Amino acid sequence: MALTYVEHVAALFRKYMDEADPTWVDETTDVPGMLERGYDQFRDLVSTYDPYYFWASADFSVSGAGSIDLTTAAPILMGSGVLAATPRLHSLLKVAVLDGTSNVLHYIRGASNREELRVGTRDRRGYYFRAGTTLYFSGEITGTVRLEYVPQSLVDWTQTTTGDNEWIDDLIPYHDIIALLAMSEYELRDGAVNEWSERQLARRGRDLATFFARGAAREARGRRRFVR
Repeated sequence: MALTYVEHVAALFRKYMDEADPTWVDETTDVPGMLERGYDQFRDLVSTYDPYYFWASADFSVSGAGSIDLTTAAPILMGSGVLAATPRLHSLLKVAVLDGTSNVLHYIRGASNREELRVGTRDRRGYYFRAGTTLYFSGEITGTVRLEYVPQSLVDWTQTTTGDNEWIDDLIPYHDIIALLAMSEYELRDGAVNEWSERQLARRGRDLATFFARGAAREARGRRRFVR
């Protein structure tokens, strides 16, 4: 059976666990929690191979701004005010300035520290620097700024019942890795390492790495470059 939905991965996780005591692992709290943490690790792993696989973007209208507070500026991407349907920012990829037709005019260079941000005033495109939940610019910007970023997951891992049909993502052939990563969470609680699951996780992790090394878009393999 293809591991298409949350319920499928949850069923596989239960088989891997093979927990005889139903009171030891709660179905409504423990199982979803372990699966969610497993999926977060899975997404981080995927993003190391292809930062743009879970790509999202958000546009901000700014007027003479030297910074953007991502906890208050709409659309809110960080903090307690993020809407349930908004992909929360996990890691920032690129920052662009758009022209009047919403096309990318140019990308702003990322600064590694505040000193480099100040030096960026000499560059006509400018620099940005993220400190916590605030994005700083080397100069004031007026117009539309687009953030390209890796979002946190919106998958609801409580939907483990047959027929819930909670979608995960398109990496269906590798969703067993989520269950194996959840097993690592279970082993922390159980206090024992399952050598089989650890070996299987290592093998399937290599399979995932090979998939991205070959290229999800085969023709583009070896020719990928970022346009700046």
